[in-house]
Amino acid sequence: MPNLNRRTQMIKLKTHNTDCAVWNPPIPVEKHFGPIDIAADQETQVAQLSWIPALLVCRFLGQFPHLWPEADEMFSIALLKVVETVAGNGGEFDGDKIGSVCNVRGRRAIEDHANGVYSAIKICTTTRYENRKKGVQTPISGGISEWISTEDDHTELVIRDAAAALGFDLENMTRTEKNKLAEALK
Repeated sequence: MPNLNRRTQMIKLKTHNTDCAVWNPPIPVEKHFGPIDIAADQETQVAQLSWIPALLVCRFLGQFPHLWPEADEMFSIALLKVVETVAGNGGEFDGDKIGSVCNVRGRRAIEDHANGVYSAIKICTTTRYENRKKGVQTPISGGISEWISTEDDHTELVIRDAAAALGFDLENMTRTEKNKLAEALK
């Protein structure tokens, strides 16, 4: 279990670290290392590029093992970026470049998600950098338990007990009974 009391948890895929974990994606994925056929339909292009999110998840799990519970979510996020890139590609990226574009977009999306997993406010790295440029002060992220203490609210029990002691029915109280109950609770 990760340390949730750390002030910030910056997860960024280290490109020089090639550690990978063995993880099976929830859908069948075939490796396709050649150029992508841009003339093919979008479903074929996504199928040819779907190995990239699977590899990204394996690399994140190899470098950050505490993200195992988030593996399927990270794959879905990166696959969504692949689908968005393919759907929005109006000839902007050719078959040799679209894979690297999907890799970068998927990596950034997973980093954003992973940095917000244990954060109460989910401020991603990109948002902090953009806010700093604009001069906006970004709140510091921390564990939820640092700021929130749970307490039971006994107000309803006190009111019910007072009404029962006075012999009043809470559902069918008259105005006079409500005033007497308010006086008793002072």
